[in-house]
Amino acid sequence: MMLGGTMKPAVTPTVENDAPAPAGRLQRLSDGVTEAAKAARKVNKVSSNLTQLNLANMHLHGRDDDMQLLKNKLRAFAKVDSKDDDAIDDDATRRLELVLVAGVSGTGKSALVKRGLEEPAQKKGLAFVGGKFDLNNAGLPLSAFSSAMTSLTQFIMANKNKDKIKEGIKEAMSDKKDIIHLLGIMPGCEDLFTFEGSNLQLGAKNAHHPSIGGKEAVQQLQYSIRRLLKIICSNLKGVVLFIDDLQWSDVGTIELLKSIITDKDIPSLIVVGAYREDEVSDSHPLMLQIKDCEANGVETTTLKIGNLSLSHAKSMVAEALRMEDNEEAVSALATTIYKKTNGNAFFVLVFLRSLYDEELLQYNFGAMKWIWDDDAVNSKLVTENVATILINKLKRFDKPTQMALQVASCLGASFSMSIVALVIGGLSTSETYASTTSLPSSMIEELEDDGLWEEERDSPGRRRFSHDQIQSAAFELIPSETRDSFRGQIGDILMQKLAPEDLEGHLFEVVSLRNCDKASTAGQDRQELASMNLRAGLKASGNAAFDAAVVYYRTGRELLGATAWDDDRATMLQLCSQEANACFLLIDEVLSKDIAIEDKYKAYEIKMLAAQAESNFLESVDIGIEVRKQLGLRTPANKPASMLVILKEFFKTSRLLGKRTPEELASLPKLEDEKIIMGQRMLELLNTASYIAQPTLMPLINFLMLRASIKHGINATSCDAFSGYGVLLIAAFGKFDRARDMARATELLLENPDYGRKLATAAFGCESFIYHWTAPLQGTLTPLLTGFQKGLEIGDIESARVYVCNRSLSSYHCFLTPKILIFYGIQSRRYSSRPLDGVVHELQTNVDVIGKQLKLQTYVTAALVFLVAAKELRGIDNDDIGFEEILTIASESNDVLCRAFTITTQIETCVIFHDMDTALNLLNGAGNVRADTPGMYVSVRFTVLEALVYLKAAQASTSWQVKRKLTKKATKSMKLIRGWLKGGNVNVVHAMHLISAELAVLKGNKSEAEEQFKSAISVASRNGFLQDRGLAHELAGRHYATQGDTYWVRFHLERAEQSFTDWGATAKVEQLRETKRVLLGDD
Repeated sequence: MMLGGTMKPAVTPTVENDAPAPAGRLQRLSDGVTEAAKAARKVNKVSSNLTQLNLANMHLHGRDDDMQLLKNKLRAFAKVDSKDDDAIDDDATRRLELVLVAGVSGTGKSALVKRGLEEPAQKKGLAFVGGKFDLNNAGLPLSAFSSAMTSLTQFIMANKNKDKIKEGIKEAMSDKKDIIHLLGIMPGCEDLFTFEGSNLQLGAKNAHHPSIGGKEAVQQLQYSIRRLLKIICSNLKGVVLFIDDLQWSDVGTIELLKSIITDKDIPSLIVVGAYREDEVSDSHPLMLQIKDCEANGVETTTLKIGNLSLSHAKSMVAEALRMEDNEEAVSALATTIYKKTNGNAFFVLVFLRSLYDEELLQYNFGAMKWIWDDDAVNSKLVTENVATILINKLKRFDKPTQMALQVASCLGASFSMSIVALVIGGLSTSETYASTTSLPSSMIEELEDDGLWEEERDSPGRRRFSHDQIQSAAFELIPSETRDSFRGQIGDILMQKLAPEDLEGHLFEVVSLRNCDKASTAGQDRQELASMNLRAGLKASGNAAFDAAVVYYRTGRELLGATAWDDDRATMLQLCSQEANACFLLIDEVLSKDIAIEDKYKAYEIKMLAAQAESNFLESVDIGIEVRKQLGLRTPANKPASMLVILKEFFKTSRLLGKRTPEELASLPKLEDEKIIMGQRMLELLNTASYIAQPTLMPLINFLMLRASIKHGINATSCDAFSGYGVLLIAAFGKFDRARDMARATELLLENPDYGRKLATAAFGCESFIYHWTAPLQGTLTPLLTGFQKGLEIGDIESARVYVCNRSLSSYHCFLTPKILIFYGIQSRRYSSRPLDGVVHELQTNVDVIGKQLKLQTYVTAALVFLVAAKELRGIDNDDIGFEEILTIASESNDVLCRAFTITTQIETCVIFHDMDTALNLLNGAGNVRADTPGMYVSVRFTVLEALVYLKAAQASTSWQVKRKLTKKATKSMKLIRGWLKGGNVNVVHAMHLISAELAVLKGNKSEAEEQFKSAISVASRNGFLQDRGLAHELAGRHYATQGDTYWVRFHLERAEQSFTDWGATAKVEQLRETKRVLLGDD
């Protein structure tokens, strides 16, 4: 054999030749053989490479611009300092951005993301994590997001900031129920929560949240995940979150992604998605949410990936054949393939590989090039499509390998090798495979070498199909007439063989597989499958995946059939009630059955909530009254109540309450009677509905709640009973001290973790309606912020928005000195230096949170009122919206509360700018603001402004009749304020001094006026009402101007200017400077 060089003559053996060779010659001979073997291997390797298609790590032909765009996006996003690659920006915030890659199947969307984002991200030390939906498991709740979070957890556990991240999670997420809830959705994240004190029980992590439902569960889940991501992303260089095949996503995942994308507080995160554009219409949930994101300021970049051009197809074929330097040689072959595939990148490669597999494309060593038969190639391309080629390719494997592919295709795009082996063992009649626990390594390697599946990164025990088309082809191997039963068998095997904790983790997949064969399921198996669907539905509901939950509940009902109400009423009742809870349907079916009211109660509760969600508050009141009647509990009729009836019920309640202290009320026995518990819940819902639909009924509802708590025991509803009674004591009876007792009792009840769902609503009543009457207004800021955050945490968004609106009111009116800030534990940097500037920032944030993140557009206006006023005071244009537009919105939505806030703030703005004529006109058309805001601080502020405007108007009037009429109105308002002062309201002391000063000016009592102005300035300064101090200085200065006392005019106007400067009201400061110039003649 010639290895190289010329051939030498053969050596004839001799005796000398046969003698043992010296050691040196043996070594040289050995070395020669070794070198010859190496050379042979090198030649064989080169030969092998030449005869193999070059399909690994190919260039992405025709995608250079798209790839560069993705790299630029990553470069702009990444938190990597060129001088210090380990730098992390703790205060980083991200701009709202979404990157989408769209195209038909086979165009290379995933490959583009891998090359343009994943590989560069890994080089920069960023976390690239992803998940993928697949057709056979479409709709599995949050499955792709869960996979992505599992990958993120693995990245974190290998990151140097691991301990810092876990410590941050421990501090922020101390509630064990929240952790269990998250792990039920993302079981692969368990390592993030295994810290001292977590004490998670095995299997408990898959439990769902039993305490909430509906939109509250969705909001809580989204908030918890966003909070987790904020902690993680704040301690990493950056995270790229990629979700593939969004066309098959469940609705819950799309809504969750929108929630994440629109949250500015999550730093260093970029969200990327890919979808098949031919399978996503304009009405697809994905498209609707993308439009919503764009409307909320999200910058969306969509890369439309089309098929290759002919020139790029030629380049791809040339690279595959290692003929890049001679593309013209493959031009004919590439053109033929291009015409058949229309330039679809994946299809081009599939056809090329099929030609190679069938030896229609061969490497000729003699000619040193690839050769093919054009006629044979054309014949193949005419008769076969991609699907047929792939299926035929898979059919060439042996039966065990085909079985593995079939099973894997049913399990999903990604699958566990051990579970594939487990299923094959259950399906096989062969003893060899019946006891197997793993697939043969030769089988795994063969499929990997052929590019059919690949190992998942960081998960050696898992594989994924290299392309959706391959998974589809593997699924097509299953005969069409047995596909449903085949999938059902897989589900049965998994249910029988998986350990309980593993079954819980794969519950959705197992139930979905078993449901494929539900038509042939009979007898006890049918009932068992119905129970499994109920179990899956409950888990999906707990994960806030209500669209998937409805499917499980409905399937369960279908399995039980028409006779279920007789055969298995308990399961059927739960299926119907839970489905109604998920979509507000089937309520009437439950209510039409001749069953006990206790069994119908849940459906009635949902019907009340549905009626309130549609603003049918009168209907909700009717339902609640009817349910209590069926429970045998007394309830007033749905009609206006007279004052006599209200007083009678008040005195009855007051006598029963007696002189019990807050501690005694909070120590009452726990309510155990189920019927009374149901009745209390009805009253709780009636309380909300009657406030809007039948206001005079609300006090009677509250009295019933309170008396039931005293007679039968306390539960969560008692929080509303005590706080609501406190509000009534103030608004209707002026009993401030007793109202504070009720607030204190509420706070003591809320210390019980079982009453957590009332933390937002009950505490709101205390802070917004009670405490401001007898405590400094500044003291409500921290509790209102806490209440807002708690509302987000528990999903009570309605309460969260009311909290943030009232905090906006308090922030607007309070100037917090450093001393006050320290006392209330509020960071001084937010309100020091230029307080109104800080208020504008906070108000804008509030508007964004309510309107954009929480999607409560009808509630934006209440917080927007103060933003408009603050901008006017700072001289910032309100191009988007003003007071008049807000009033129009409030009028159209019949939002009397928003109207009251707007009118009051508009009047106050006029007063600050000394536009008393406009203020009077607004006041005359304001209506009964106090009646629309009973007990709230805005009613107090309105009364103060009312008295002040009437007095200023009386001073300006030349008619003694008008002067007398206006003075009478002012003194009536002053009488109310004096009553509040006697009750201990410290927030009106300075205001009463200011109003008394203006009354003295009106009466011509100069000395009295000056003393009252002095007191107003002193108390306003001491109590933190900076703008009122400025207003008092200005009004005092104007008073002295009428006396011709220029010294005191200058003194007060300069201090007014300083006060408004400190407040940040730059537009008002400019006006004061002009006023000073006019009154004093200054240049």
